[in-house]
Amino acid sequence: MRAVNEGEVEYKRLPEYFAMRKRELSGMVEPYIDVTDAYGELICSLVLTLGEKGPDDTQDEVCRDLLADVFDFLYDARRTILEGQFSVAFPLLRRAFESTSLLAACAVDGGFAEAWASGKEIPNVKVRKRLSDDPIQEPLESTRELYRYFSM
Repeated sequence: MRAVNEGEVEYKRLPEYFAMRKRELSGMVEPYIDVTDAYGELICSLVLTLGEKGPDDTQDEVCRDLLADVFDFLYDARRTILEGQFSVAFPLLRRAFESTSLLAACAVDGGFAEAWASGKEIPNVKVRKRLSDDPIQEPLESTRELYRYFSM
């Protein structure tokens, strides 16, 4: 019975342990939080600027929607990083990376935006290939390496 009683006591202390873990980890993750905060501030500025007028076309609408997705993923990742829930933050950061890549592809290629808006699935390999073909390109190996990293 002793283990059951101790388990009950320790379970009730989980919020205390959580707060201690959060305090200890916050200093270690501060540089990462600074980066996500900088992106969040940039995205907020872009959204405020874009919000002054409605979208011109489907491409514009898709890009705005993807921008909002990136913000959501980064904002939620920030919270989970601060809470020390790195296994939860990682997929959110992957989604932020994927949405940012798709946003870039849609911004330079209206066909991508039209396909996305119509509900077609666009494989990440196709997005990476499109970005590597752009005059202001992102090298294919670079995006492939990042994708592999976030796929671990």
